[in-house]
Amino acid sequence: MKSLQSKGRLPPGPPRWPIFGNLLQLGPLPHRDFASFCEKYGPLVYLRLGSVDAITTNDPEIIREILLRQDEVFASRPRTLAAVHLAYGCGDVALAPLGPQWKRMRRICMEHLLSIKRLESFADHRAREAHHLVQDVYDRSQTGKPVNLRQVLGAFSMNNVTRMLLGKQYFGIESAGPQEAMEFMHITHELFWLLGLIYLGDYLPIWRWLDPFGCEKKMREVEKRVDEVSYENN
Repeated sequence: MKSLQSKGRLPPGPPRWPIFGNLLQLGPLPHRDFASFCEKYGPLVYLRLGSVDAITTNDPEIIREILLRQDEVFASRPRTLAAVHLAYGCGDVALAPLGPQWKRMRRICMEHLLSIKRLESFADHRAREAHHLVQDVYDRSQTGKPVNLRQVLGAFSMNNVTRMLLGKQYFGIESAGPQEAMEFMHITHELFWLLGLIYLGDYLPIWRWLDPFGCEKKMREVEKRVDEVSYENN
């Protein structure tokens, strides 16, 4: 959450450690810890997560206030290290902070990528991919072996996306090749895994200097590979 601008009136909360704040009080299931804090300190609780100020609540009325009546105050996205490395300095439409730049990118995306006319132009591609999907499932079923639907549907979804963005099919009869397909799938999985990672360096700046698990190093590697794939397909 964005750091609080004024700390004159803060909700109650658990005692905090120097530097770490309340991070050491969170276990492997932090949502349960947040719930227990609300039971102990009240419906609105202030937490200090390393260098980041945060609040948590279990009160339906406060939740409505946050999500409905004060939604613009809380709607922005945090500036995480993964978003900085993997979304061009938080410049991607999915991860950019709320503001004029995000609104401009969203408008461009809706007008040029997700417009009805644009989506209709890919109707034949989607129909062809659906045909390949059904044929693939049928062919695999004839062998008498179980069909991994997660793998098949994942390839179907990936092909629809890459046809729209890169003009290329990575899986199936017209695919770019198994090696390139597997590499692209691997990069995509790593990209989304890193974007969803709760990285301690976002809360404790000193952790970035240590980086004992090499998370930020991995972010830079994936960032470089994503740029290479984009360059190869332009």
